[in-house]
Amino acid sequence: MFIPAVTQAAGVPLERGTGLSGSIERLASTVGPAAAGVVVAAAGAPYALLITAAVFGLGAAFIAASAPRDLGPPAGGGEAGYLAQLRAGAAFLRREPLQRSIAGMLAVTNLLDAALSSVLLPVWARETGYGPAGIGLIVGAMSACAAASSLAAAAVGHRLRRRPVYLVGFLIGGAPRFFVLAFGLKLWAITAVDALGGLGTGFLNPILGAILFERTPPAMFGRVRTMVAAVGAAGIPFGGLLGGTFVAAAGLAPVLLVFGGLYFATTMLPGLQKEWRGMERRRGRR
Repeated sequence: MFIPAVTQAAGVPLERGTGLSGSIERLASTVGPAAAGVVVAAAGAPYALLITAAVFGLGAAFIAASAPRDLGPPAGGGEAGYLAQLRAGAAFLRREPLQRSIAGMLAVTNLLDAALSSVLLPVWARETGYGPAGIGLIVGAMSACAAASSLAAAAVGHRLRRRPVYLVGFLIGGAPRFFVLAFGLKLWAITAVDALGGLGTGFLNPILGAILFERTPPAMFGRVRTMVAAVGAAGIPFGGLLGGTFVAAAGLAPVLLVFGGLYFATTMLPGLQKEWRGMERRRGRR
């Protein structure tokens, strides 16, 4: 929500702010599990929980100390109630076919990602004998490459055409992760495919984030971003349920192939629709 104001004050493109934000998030998701494992191994789970709680407290203290004291009244013409702001965000999203389509795409891809991470990948690790180490290698390689490419997006993303980058990013970073597991490739090959996929997906969030900020009035940033995030995350709780149900009924490989095909269709077909031509940078924006 603060990224547009920060990038405008710094005189840099939106993609630089969203790219740096994405890099921090991905780096945290890469380093966090590794650091947690070290702490648990060295001090035990109870102390790891205490340290985690302390870090959360430090984060809250930093926000309290650095946030402006007077944020003023709610933006958007006096719609101070939560439900009123929620309705305003939903109404705006209904009028924005590109953002609505992005939210729908994220809902499906997040569901499939949840199925992969919570069920399909662990079942694959058990059936192949690679175990948790194999999962850690695959996920770590992809996350590290995604963090690196997010930094690249922050540097050069504003010079690139968005729709081709979106299509290529999902082409190499989406469905292939499912297919390589279904085809039973060696661990090094799976890791290489996921690492390449991380290089592609690292460009996606900076670009999608910049699009959402550009196409939303400043007074509506919070409520519209909230609606997009809520719609995008709506399928996550069902990912593991669907993945487990279908694997139990049909086996791992067929489910991986079907889910990979759904991922490919969900990410590629919308990018070819007419309204997605609006992805490109609007004139007059830095």
